Amino acid sequence: MKSLESLNKILENVLKKRAIILLSFLSKEYRTGMTNLIAFATHTFNKTCYVTLNDPYESIASRLDDEQKSRLFFIDCMTATIKTPETKENVVFVSSPHALTEMSIALKKVMEKGKIDFVIFDSISALLIYEQPLSVLKFVHSLILTSREADLGTSFVILKKDVSEQLMKDLAMFVDKIVEVV
Repeated sequence: MKSLESLNKILENVLKKRAIILLSFLSKEYRTGMTNLIAFATHTFNKTCYVTLNDPYESIASRLDDEQKSRLFFIDCMTATIKTPETKENVVFVSSPHALTEMSIALKKVMEKGKIDFVIFDSISALLIYEQPLSVLKFVHSLILTSREADLGTSFVILKKDVSEQLMKDLAMFVDKIVEVV
């Protein structure tokens, strides 16, 4: 278990190697942890793709400075569930968190033309609200294979309380490192 203070050192050691990691947060540390992860990614990489299943793009963007926004490309899986999204230059809107194929295609297109250096997937916990654990596992494995093929560092986020021991063991087979942040 690592503290939030040591998170940046871990990220620096692991993610610069283009590793695939699973960040497991306690619920109370989620927002702070995500803020740290975004700050690290936007400071370290030229362009990061942020896949959000938790918050709409506008909500996340309102917490970022202009420099951070310029270094992020978003795949927003929430906005279209509540309203018709306005076209944005750095955002692809997916119809819903249920649309796994659409999400996967959007990510592949972003990887192909966006010169992405890093991916943040926020979060497996949110995906588990919409899909069964086996479907989530298959989908995450597919995304990991896509990231490895593209030689992209990727961080999957999960809330510790939202995952069964079995699912955590299964995810551990696919990632390079699991980091539990307390």
